[in-house]
Amino acid sequence: MSDHRITELEPIETTTKLDIHERLPKKIFPKVFSFAALVNENKCLKKLIALQVDLSVVQKRKGIAKYLVACDFEKHIAPHVLFLARLDVENIGQYLTKNMDIVLIDLAELENRLNYLKSKGFESKDVSRIISNSRILLMDVESVDEKLGHLQKMFSLSGKEVREVLTKTPKLMNKPHMLQLIKENKFHCKEFLGFSHMELKTILLDYPGFFMKSPSHLSKIFDYLHNTMEIDHKTIVKNCHVFKSRLRFIQNRHLYLLKVNRAQYDPQRENFVSFNALVSGTNEEFCANVAKTSLKDYYRFQESL
Repeated sequence: MSDHRITELEPIETTTKLDIHERLPKKIFPKVFSFAALVNENKCLKKLIALQVDLSVVQKRKGIAKYLVACDFEKHIAPHVLFLARLDVENIGQYLTKNMDIVLIDLAELENRLNYLKSKGFESKDVSRIISNSRILLMDVESVDEKLGHLQKMFSLSGKEVREVLTKTPKLMNKPHMLQLIKENKFHCKEFLGFSHMELKTILLDYPGFFMKSPSHLSKIFDYLHNTMEIDHKTIVKNCHVFKSRLRFIQNRHLYLLKVNRAQYDPQRENFVSFNALVSGTNEEFCANVAKTSLKDYYRFQESL
C-alpha cells in the first residue's frame, strides 16, 4: 500500500451486530445471573471454559450471557474461534473474555474489518498484534478509519507513521474518548509545557502511551524534570518513556543521587546517568549500578523522607 491518507479509503458497506434473537432458535431466554449453576449441563459454557474463557467476567454482561446459554457452540461460536485462530490472536480465551461481543458479529463483516487493515498495508504479524490487544474488530470500518484519520491529521503523520503508532499501542483504539484525551494532551503540552508540534510528534512515534496519561500526570512529571532536575525539552523528548514512572519514584531516586553526588544527567560529562538507568531496574540494581551504594543505605534514606 502507498502511504496515502487513511481517510482516503473508499467507503465499505458494513453490517452491524446481529440481534441476539436473530442468531438463535426462538425460545424463552433464562434469567441468567450466574453461570455457576449451568456449567455442568451446558455444552457451550463447558467448551468456553476449555478455551480458558473467564465466565465470571462474561456473565456480568447480561445480554451476551443469555446468548451463550442458549446458543449452539459449534454453530454460533466455533466459527469465530477459528477466525481468531487463523489470525494468530494471542490467547483466544483471554481475548474472548474481554471481547465476547465478537460472536454477535457476522463473519463476513469481520472479514471486511480485517480487509481494511490489510488494505492499509499492515503486515500479518502487526494485524495479529493489533487485534490481540485492542477492540478494533468490534468497531466498524468507518469508525476506525475516522479515528485514524483524525490522529493522522492531528500530528501530520504519513500512512507509514500511522501504522507504526497503532502497532506500538493498539489500545489507542479502545476507548471512545481516547482521541479527545490525545487532543487535550497535545494542546496542554504545546501551550502550557512548551513542546513544539514536531517534538510532540516525535514523542507519539516513540511512545504513544504518553498521550494516554492524564494531563495532570504529564504536568507533574514535566515540572519535576524540567524545573527541579533542570532537564531541557530536547532531552525529555529523547527520554519520553520516563513518563511511564510515578513522580514519587523519580523523586526518590533523584534525591538519593543528589545525596551521594551522582545526580549527573549531562551525557557530555563524567558519571553520566541516563534516564533509563534512573527509572529502570530493581532498587538493588539501581544501588549497585547507578548510585554505587548499598541497598540498605538507600532504604534508610527513603525512610528519612
